Amino acid sequence: MNKVFRGFARIGSLLRRRRFFLLGQAIANKMLPSCVLRMNQTILYKLSRKSCCSEGNNANIEVFRGDRQSVRKMVRDLYNNDPKTLAFYEHFYEQGFEPWIAQQGNVAVGVVWLFTDSYLAVWEGYDAWLLRFYADPGAKFLGNAFVSPQRRGQGLFTLMTNCCLTTYPEADFYSTVEATNTPSILSHKKIGFQPCGTVRSIRFFQQAFCLVVWKRRIIGLFRLRKGKETDITLSDNNP
Repeated sequence: MNKVFRGFARIGSLLRRRRFFLLGQAIANKMLPSCVLRMNQTILYKLSRKSCCSEGNNANIEVFRGDRQSVRKMVRDLYNNDPKTLAFYEHFYEQGFEPWIAQQGNVAVGVVWLFTDSYLAVWEGYDAWLLRFYADPGAKFLGNAFVSPQRRGQGLFTLMTNCCLTTYPEADFYSTVEATNTPSILSHKKIGFQPCGTVRSIRFFQQAFCLVVWKRRIIGLFRLRKGKETDITLSDNNP
């Protein structure tokens, strides 16, 4: 009964805030098989001001820019030595993307990857629907952040992000968050990120499309091709 009540409360909350797409997403993804219909909404964020938000009680945490050796150790600590994940992140490192790793004692407890110029976002896996976001030259994208479950809610994401911001004080920073990830959304807002766009994606069987809104203006309706990147430019001059 409590689950039913919470479900109706959630629906009422979405209706009051006019989040009709999220409501449709919740209903479709709960009631229909994933092979038939999937819906997703991603929020695009840009850093508008760096907030002096608390980083929690993390005096015993060291944050550093990782190298190949620390990437291997990070995967072992965070992902239980998953060979597939290790190969994936080693490819990231070879491409020049920066891992910022939080370590407690001798154990990795979190990571944020920093991308320059573009960021490859995925929907339903890296062999499925791929969206590559471009921004101004030199822009930085925060992506693929992960914090150990036992360390969540303690300001660790803020600590790692602030290290990235202070290392590149002149760069524009962007990030993407799924609209259902409330803890991450709250963390972004506390740091000083503000929403600047949305990507609404719908897949019906093997046909997928996404609608991109940038600063309240539709910049494109894209048909996604499975396994191939779709390029999206985030710019005020986007035609």
